[in-house]
Amino acid sequence: MNLFTPTSGAIMGGLALAKIEYSTWLKFGAKLFVVLGVVCMVILTAAMLILPGAA
Repeated sequence: MNLFTPTSGAIMGGLALAKIEYSTWLKFGAKLFVVLGVVCMVILTAAMLILPGAA
């Protein structure tokens, strides 16, 4: 979540240096966050189906 909070100095500084608006970053970051979330859910679901006794 630190990549989306405007209080993160590194993100805001990097966006300012690259001259990218925060709203543009949020649009890009939201897509990335959704894709990563779906990939994680698929991997975790597959792992639970393959190794049901591991949990």
